[in-house]
Amino acid sequence: MQCLGSIFNCVMGACAFTMRRFGAVTGLLLASVAPSAPFASSDLLSASADAYREYRANNFSRNPLTPPGSSAGWTCYYTGSDLAAVDSNPYDAGLRLHIAPDATRFRVAGVLSNFDEWIPCSVIGSGRHVRARYYLYMQGQENPDDPAGRPNFRLRLANRFAVTSMLEVFHNTAGDPGNVALGAELSPSRDPARPSCYKVDFDMMDLPYLTANGATEGVLRGVEAYAVTPLENGYLGIAESTVGTYGAALTPASAPPAKVYATLPASAGDLAIFNPATEWSCRNLVPGACDGCFGTWETTGPIPTYSQGGFGITLDSGSVPADRIGVATREFNPDRNTLRFAERVRVEPDKLYSIRWHLTSTQQVNRQAHIRLRARAAKFAWSQKLEIGGAWGTCGGQTYPRVPNNIIAQEALPGVGCANPDRDGTEAGGWYTVLLPTPLDPAIRADFPDPTAPVAERMPLLAAEPGPGAPLPSRRDILLGMDLIDTISSGLGKPLEQGHVTLRRIEVRVHPAVPD
Repeated sequence: MQCLGSIFNCVMGACAFTMRRFGAVTGLLLASVAPSAPFASSDLLSASADAYREYRANNFSRNPLTPPGSSAGWTCYYTGSDLAAVDSNPYDAGLRLHIAPDATRFRVAGVLSNFDEWIPCSVIGSGRHVRARYYLYMQGQENPDDPAGRPNFRLRLANRFAVTSMLEVFHNTAGDPGNVALGAELSPSRDPARPSCYKVDFDMMDLPYLTANGATEGVLRGVEAYAVTPLENGYLGIAESTVGTYGAALTPASAPPAKVYATLPASAGDLAIFNPATEWSCRNLVPGACDGCFGTWETTGPIPTYSQGGFGITLDSGSVPADRIGVATREFNPDRNTLRFAERVRVEPDKLYSIRWHLTSTQQVNRQAHIRLRARAAKFAWSQKLEIGGAWGTCGGQTYPRVPNNIIAQEALPGVGCANPDRDGTEAGGWYTVLLPTPLDPAIRADFPDPTAPVAERMPLLAAEPGPGAPLPSRRDILLGMDLIDTISSGLGKPLEQGHVTLRRIEVRVHPAVPD
């Protein structure tokens, strides 16, 4: 857990900067331009249970970088020019996200797809999930054989910045030397001709605003080199990216869950804290004063609060001052601390995992703060997140206009006025789904000399960890967590945000992998 504290500290410090940077460009980047559609949406909607269908592919053979506000191409962002940069690769097709080593600051370099690269909501339709594939490689490190020099990265699918499915690969965890070799198995290829393939899946909510504006709203893609340790350097290359959909019936919510975290009539049951030292934290982040400067933590004063009982667990940031970022975090013990290792859900090859969370709130949705749901494996090297942005995430005019990003967030967030259609009756919230791809995917090690080699040869350390049913601890365990963050919004209404969320139940399901 020392590793978790160190990483979370770094990540939250960087997160505050990154969201402010996004907010500053959102008004330009997210103009009202209708995406183009290369084929009819009816073609995609003809069957709800079929496998992946590609909508668009980009090999970046021409420089696609365009200024913020463009309707075409991809727009870049980065911390100060001495820390990070983005360019088009003059030698191999693709984009390059450059990171400089620095012992005192985090570094971020990323790209986001503009409107003509979105997959429109009208194409996605109801009853389908979105999938993006990212083909990545890594070069330019001062010492290519040192895993500590390889930048970590994040991959995203998102409805603007309101709801995001994000895969975060921390293959380089300086605070956890025992996981270095295992994390290296998840690192991108060093061969541009044989890049690693990573998948991100997104169960997009059928929100009223998205349905009513299906031609002008959609799902964007993003890639981000995300360096929070001193030695990370070189560049992350993006050789290709594709996006498409597959039938949601391939990951049915009606399937029997492999694991359930549920309350008891008089207690939080499986959701309860069993080790207070490692499973929860409530504190405030004071953001750094410059690009790349880490924030500092406050653990006293008006900080977020935590409570648990037969109602579930509740995170509340209502007392946090407007000049602080309140962060309430829960990690969930998968076996109620009884060491029933054989009952744990563990990642396997050729599987896809859906984790459904039941969230409600007494807060008005137009005052709700940012909520994050997490599922991870390989300790902290492989994390899939669902980020639901704060009610006032992006800028507007001189008052508090409900610009499209904020409308989507306010419909998606749990609370009074929630418009999530996946709910039990008229509750103030509903069910939220995280789709976790397996890290035991041979496509990640596309650079392996034998193209027919099984995962056990391509990823020998992770594959050798105890699998399902083994009565031993394992780094293949799927571990869950959630955060309430108040506030990293940049809109004029951000002082209105005061977070409150109650979690009542989590269901984990195992599905066959959806073929590409």
